[in-house]
Amino acid sequence: MSQITTKLLVYHCFPTDACDECKKYDNLLFHEEYAPKLPRHENCRCYYESLSHQSIFNVFSLSTIFKKTKNVSLNKNNLSDVLKTSAPSPQSIHEIPIEEPDIPKSLSYISNISDMYSIIHESNNLTHVSDKMVELLKKYETPYSKYLIKDSDGNILGIKPHDVGDGGITVGYGHFISKNTMKNDISAYLLTQRNLSVKEATALMKSDLEHFEKQILNLMHKHDIYLVQHEFDALVLQAYNYGNVNYLTELLKSGSRDRQEWIEVITKRMEVNRGKFYNGLMNRRYQEMDLFLYGDYNGGPDVKKYP
Repeated sequence: MSQITTKLLVYHCFPTDACDECKKYDNLLFHEEYAPKLPRHENCRCYYESLSHQSIFNVFSLSTIFKKTKNVSLNKNNLSDVLKTSAPSPQSIHEIPIEEPDIPKSLSYISNISDMYSIIHESNNLTHVSDKMVELLKKYETPYSKYLIKDSDGNILGIKPHDVGDGGITVGYGHFISKNTMKNDISAYLLTQRNLSVKEATALMKSDLEHFEKQILNLMHKHDIYLVQHEFDALVLQAYNYGNVNYLTELLKSGSRDRQEWIEVITKRMEVNRGKFYNGLMNRRYQEMDLFLYGDYNGGPDVKKYP
């Protein structure tokens, strides 16, 4: 995932007894787009040092300065003072709209700098789904009651292997093992022949989730998509069930947060799943969509959101 940065070049005069024309630029900062071309003359040996700033406030402050002046005679040593005085105050920052052309389209729905800073920070630190998402996934992937082992109080102690008619055996919370895998992997076959405790089933589910977490993180990095936790949770949740969320890539890249637009994309893609499971799958897609758009973790097979 690309970082939102602005690159500054520090002009260094070399050697120390260089001509007066070069000396007047020594240790000054220039935006890379407006920096004087080197060499400045036939025997010029001056050079630039690259200085990149990734603080979002600094980026926008410096960008504003350079856009207005094209090149700025700032000394590298007092750069922090310039940033301090030019950066927006916490009280006014929500009033500063984003007008930078380099903002990824996936952040086009953001209206101000403080929101963007918060989202980028959270997105860059995403690694795993939340505990709330894990509990929601358990609701989706808990099989019919006849496959559950319960105590006298109705608490679930374990899960039996179950065949849902999709060409293989499912164990635990949605861990699918195909017939071909059972033939070629003895450990997978043995897994289909015994009950799993809730602890085992949960551990297996979390292990499976790692694959889909990496899948969504790779998608984000490849396409400059920045997400917060509940958005990330929603995409991993769908990938766990559907295999991937590739059909949502353009929607995610565009930064769309329009519910009707999401419904249209989802409905078009799910047409291939017309059949006896269609309504159930669409209800799940609607719940995943509401989790993505609104952070709504109120879901599961018993919650009806698809019309």
